[in-house]
Amino acid sequence: MRLKEVLILSKYDERPRLDDLEEQPKKQRKKFNIFDLMYGKERVEDDPGDQDAPRDFKFFFKLTGRNMRRLFTLNLMMVIANFPIFIIMLALSNNLHKTAMIPASPLAGPLYGASYFGATSPAAAAMFGLHGVQMPIAYWTPLALGVLIAGIVLLLFTFGLSTVGVTYIMRNVIRGEMIFMKEDFFYAMKRNWKQGLVLGILDLVCTALLLYDIYFFYLNLAGGTWAVVGFWASLVILLFYFFMRFYTYLQALTFDLSLSKIFKNALIFSILGFKRNILAFFGIAAVVVLNFMIMQVLMPVGIILPFIISAALCMFMALYAAWPIVQKYMIDAYDSPSDGTDEEDEEDEEDDYSEESEA
Repeated sequence: MRLKEVLILSKYDERPRLDDLEEQPKKQRKKFNIFDLMYGKERVEDDPGDQDAPRDFKFFFKLTGRNMRRLFTLNLMMVIANFPIFIIMLALSNNLHKTAMIPASPLAGPLYGASYFGATSPAAAAMFGLHGVQMPIAYWTPLALGVLIAGIVLLLFTFGLSTVGVTYIMRNVIRGEMIFMKEDFFYAMKRNWKQGLVLGILDLVCTALLLYDIYFFYLNLAGGTWAVVGFWASLVILLFYFFMRFYTYLQALTFDLSLSKIFKNALIFSILGFKRNILAFFGIAAVVVLNFMIMQVLMPVGIILPFIISAALCMFMALYAAWPIVQKYMIDAYDSPSDGTDEEDEEDEEDDYSEESEA
C-alpha cells in the first residue's frame, strides 16, 4: 500500500538562522514581548545533533526535559486559546441555575396522597415525617442554557485552530528545528485555518458521540448481549480513533491532503504504528492517573495541573510517537524510491545515449 503524497514544504524551512537575525539593527526588533520574558532575549538554538538522533524511548526524556519550559508555555497558550472551556464550566457550575425544593424520598408522594384522602394514623404521620424531607435541586434556566450553547459553539471554532498552532510547534521541536513560539503559532493558524477548523469540529463531534455511545451501552449492560457487544465495540473504536488523532493534525500541517486522505492515512498509521501508539497511550494514561491521584491528596494542585502542564505533556507524547511513523511512510518513502527501477531506467537511458553518440 502506497501512502506517498506530494510533500508541501513550509516557508520556515528557509528561515534565516539566529546568527543572521542577530546582525539586524536593533531598531528593527521589538523591545518587549511576553515570549522574551519567558525565554530571554537570546534564544539558544537546539542541538543540531538532535535532528539525526533516533526518536526512541530514551531520547524522549532528553527532549522533554530540554523543552519543558516550552511545554509550559504551549499549555498556557492552549488554555488561553480555548477560553470557551471556562464559559462551559460556568454554565455547568449551577451558578446560573435556579433551585427548587423536592422530596428526598420517592415514598413521599404516595404517603402524602394516602394522608390527603383520609388514611391518617400515628404510623402514617411518622412515615410521612421520615420520607417527606425536602431537598434543594438545581434546574436549568434560559440564561444557563444559552451560556452553555454559546460556549460549545465558540469551542468548536477555537479548538481546531489552537491545536493546529500547538501541533506545528511540537512537530518542529520533535524534528529538532528552530522554534519561534509566537511567530510559529500564528503562522500555522493562518496557513491551515480552514482544515484546522474542520478537523477541530469533526474531532469534538466524533469524540462526543463515541463517549455518549459508551455511556449509553454501559447503562444498558443488563439489557442483553447487544449492549455488551456495543459497549466493547465502542471502546475499541474509541481506542483506534484516539490513535488516529495522533496523525490527523500532523498530516494537515505537513502535507497537502484532503480530509478523506488524512483520515484514511491516520487509520492506516494507527495500525502500522501500533507499538508506538500503545506506548504513548500508556504514557498519557499514567499522566492522567497521576494527576487524579494528586487531586485526591492535594485538590488545588490536582485541579490546576491540567491548566499548567498535563495537557501539553500528553499531546507531546502523542506527537512524539506519531512523527517517526509519518516520516517513515510519507517522507522517507517519497525521497528514496522503494525499489531500484528508477535507477535502472536512468542507467538504461545513459547507455542508449552513449550508443547513439558512438554511432
